[in-house]
Amino acid sequence: MTQTAGELERYGFEEIEPYVVVDSSENRKRIRSLEGDWFWEHVRDETHAPTGLIRVLTPSQMLARRDTVYERRKDILVDPENAWSDYVEPDDYPMDADVPYFIKERLSKWKRAAANGIPEEERQPFPRRCETIRHDETRCWNWASNPDKLPRCKWHAGWVAEERTKLAQYAKQRLLEMTPDAVDRLEWYAHNAEGEAVGLKATTEILDRAGVRSGFELEVSGEVEVKNQADEVRSKLDVLRARALAKHEREQQERERLAAEAAETPALPPAARDTVQGEVSETRDDES
Repeated sequence: MTQTAGELERYGFEEIEPYVVVDSSENRKRIRSLEGDWFWEHVRDETHAPTGLIRVLTPSQMLARRDTVYERRKDILVDPENAWSDYVEPDDYPMDADVPYFIKERLSKWKRAAANGIPEEERQPFPRRCETIRHDETRCWNWASNPDKLPRCKWHAGWVAEERTKLAQYAKQRLLEMTPDAVDRLEWYAHNAEGEAVGLKATTEILDRAGVRSGFELEVSGEVEVKNQADEVRSKLDVLRARALAKHEREQQERERLAAEAAETPALPPAARDTVQGEVSETRDDES
């Protein structure tokens, strides 16, 4: 089927090249919302790593692809006239069988093991056809690498660890790239939202992402350290208590010093006290 640029524009896609779009949550959501058996696949580079693009497959393209796969692989089907048939045993593969490179490598090992007299039950299990029935009621064409333990291909059984790691790293990269736009959007809601609840929620989200959380303080100094606010308050109270005890001790010492000085001052005899009191009284009478 000929692919031409712009065929997906009527569905709201912006094509990088024919049927290739940016791998984004919006584009995936749009594909899932379309009626029919739509599908997408990662566009990978020469190292088999994700490129950030996906190839969109329409229902007609999916059927055309499966018809093509059937024509290529019907020679290795137990029943070439039945598209649901299992693959034949490795010893029955034709010399020019159209199979992936890793199947050819396993086939060579299988035949070497047979030539060395190793019984079939002691050889590494040979890949078989995946047993999964897709949602469009067709049989999967992929290979189950270890059919004795899991009769499904890695796509339907879940990616192997290496593939999952690559996809996780790619997903993390996409999140980082989306961060500036998400922050701008939160900032817009914080300042321009019509409802106070929406603005407050946006502001709270911004503070939360910035590390200012209720009950916690986030200090960044090369390493991220989270301190409990209760511990901070308790520490400040301990400082205030120590200062209060020190002040009380200083005041107590000052009172003791004044009491000691008063005790060291000699008391006047009674006659002298009368004379001083009389002089004070005369002075007050003169002033009046």
